[in-house]
Amino acid sequence: MKDGRQKGFTLIEILVTLFLVAILSVVLTTQFVSFRREAGDTRVRESLIALRAGIANQHAQMQLRCGSAASTYPPVADIAANNITNSACTTGQVTNAAERQFVKSPGVPTNFWGSAATVTDCQAAGDCTRGDATACNNTATFTGGWCYNSATGEIWADSQSNGGVVGTDVEEEF
Repeated sequence: MKDGRQKGFTLIEILVTLFLVAILSVVLTTQFVSFRREAGDTRVRESLIALRAGIANQHAQMQLRCGSAASTYPPVADIAANNITNSACTTGQVTNAAERQFVKSPGVPTNFWGSAATVTDCQAAGDCTRGDATACNNTATFTGGWCYNSATGEIWADSQSNGGVVGTDVEEEF
């Protein structure tokens, strides 16, 4: 004889399972967002290291090969063109094409927190304050590119992420 009961899951069991899956998805999603932010900060740090090393290298090249004054840093036009002979030196002074670049091709890296690989001269824009709420073009519009102080050779990210200015915590580690 059959007992008459059907085999299967009760509504309570199904609801508990769905509730546990929902909790796990929320936890994993927040972890994923955190990992993405950390990865973005790391990419910005790596780009800053490359750009800063390139600026320091070209500053030395300008002093040794091009006869520039010791306090002169490469102009923003040279960095944006990824070529020191754009305005600071001549091809006769720096004959090797690879030595004229700030960073290896294809050129200035894109800032991960934005979509631009632009370099803005904050001296000309009148805003060279790192970590404030204005972009280096002295507006609230962040390009996602790079802010460059042609007087000091400093460069930092022109980005804003999650309500905070990227560059304050990224910058402090250098």
